[in-house]
Amino acid sequence: MNPVPDFPGRDRWQAAITILAIDQVAAEVCHGFRERGVPVAVLKGPVLARELYDGDACRTYRDADLLVPRRCEQAAYAALRELGFTPATGTGTIDPGVADEHQWLRDGLIVELHVSLVGVGIRPEQVWDVLATHMASGLVGGSDVLRLDRVGLAMHVALHAAQHGPAWNKGLEDLDRALARWPVKTWREAAVLAGDLEASCAFEVGLRLRPRGGEIADQLGLCGAPDVATVLRVSSAPEAAFGVERMLRQTGGMAKLAYLARSSFPTPAFMRWWSPLARRGPTGLAAAYVYRPIWLLARAPTALSAYLRARRGARER
Repeated sequence: MNPVPDFPGRDRWQAAITILAIDQVAAEVCHGFRERGVPVAVLKGPVLARELYDGDACRTYRDADLLVPRRCEQAAYAALRELGFTPATGTGTIDPGVADEHQWLRDGLIVELHVSLVGVGIRPEQVWDVLATHMASGLVGGSDVLRLDRVGLAMHVALHAAQHGPAWNKGLEDLDRALARWPVKTWREAAVLAGDLEASCAFEVGLRLRPRGGEIADQLGLCGAPDVATVLRVSSAPEAAFGVERMLRQTGGMAKLAYLARSSFPTPAFMRWWSPLARRGPTGLAAAYVYRPIWLLARAPTALSAYLRARRGARER
């Protein structure tokens, strides 16, 4: 059982009840997926709580993160609907590493569906097969589920720290505990796995967020130059800066223009997620589409400045 949070009084027990409910939902969904032939693995949350937190503290979480193969994405959606879940409006459409509809809701609980991990460079269609070599069974919600093994977790902890940067205390706490607990051999194997996923840049940047991680990175001989996207993530850059990076990464002028057009006039599902105005019927959606290019233009100078700083930072590291 996960440790009870060290919160005062009622908050302490409410957090514990929430964690137990999430674990039960994760176990239920994993069972439902397996019955329907959908491979699934539990990420982070209860797995890290069991591996890294021993009752002196608690790793809280607000949703059940699940990884499925990209080829099974539609089957996973159908299974979630049969289990009584509904997709949150428009979520997932701009978040790399997640499914097209990645947040599913039922009775106030959230299941978040992933087909890849942020920081990974290989195609989502390849991710499950690579990570499957580092999966093992474990208990979540009283049931056996598939989860990343220790090497996979080490790799994921470093990537997650790089994704959110030095201002995110939970990720740094996970990383500190993992660095203190797991030997260099584990991190060496995790570095190999990161290379297989084309995630070496994010892996090294995540490690170097902590002094002990920097020492291990040096022992492993990691000295690669981070890419611009990783530097943007670790510096907590505004979302519009990632749009600039993705646009400039496109090959050729026409591809860049096509990306700009998609960003300015995205799908209605994205617009409903992005703007409360777009949820107010056809008129609200039309008004949101008018506002979207104005919103992007107002943020363009800050976004471009953040991108240029990140590009300089990537060259200097």
